[in-house]
Amino acid sequence: MNGWLAIKNRKCMEIIELFFKQPTRQILKSDIIKKTKISRATVFKCMKLLTVSNFIIETPAGNIKMYRLNLENNIVKRLKSIWSMENIKNLFEEYKDDRLEVFIFGSASRGEDLEKSDVDILVELDYSQPIGLG
Repeated sequence: MNGWLAIKNRKCMEIIELFFKQPTRQILKSDIIKKTKISRATVFKCMKLLTVSNFIIETPAGNIKMYRLNLENNIVKRLKSIWSMENIKNLFEEYKDDRLEVFIFGSASRGEDLEKSDVDILVELDYSQPIGLG
């Protein structure tokens, strides 16, 4: 139940996106506040929801706590794959053409891509429609 509360909360999703961009990195709450510009209270609330939901893993490091994305959580994987697909879709927006279809496959489609992963893209063009200039 808590996971759905986090997903429905726009600020919590901004925090999850920060982790999607750097899926293997451990991040401090103070860095989350700086990078997202979300208030301290909201970051604390979201991090509690995200850790209770097992989307984010909290690791004590002395007096501080580090946070990282739970890459084993199937909901996290699914959300990450949707996020990756949306980012790829946005790249192709300027080439909007009814004859063009773009698919991603491989690790990005499964939500398993990491910082150094490549993104496998298949671009399909419908040749049954005429191709012309202008």
